[in-house]
Amino acid sequence: MDRYTVNSAKSQIGFIDVIAAPTFEVVKNFVPIFNDYFANLENNKNIWKNKIEFYEEELSKKTFSFLLNYLF
Repeated sequence: MDRYTVNSAKSQIGFIDVIAAPTFEVVKNFVPIFNDYFANLENNKNIWKNKIEFYEEELSKKTFSFLLNYLF
């Protein structure tokens, strides 16, 4: 992952949506106790959603700073 171009929060949400949530969905059908873990997964996703804007701002600062250092 490139720390200057990738929003970590969006990346985490993508991982949850594409890998973790579908896996948990299948597993919880066989192991009912996974319902609790699935709720935690949703809470974690919401935490990352709240961090998207922060990471966007940080990326814009780092990208600008990186470009200045690279060009000059």
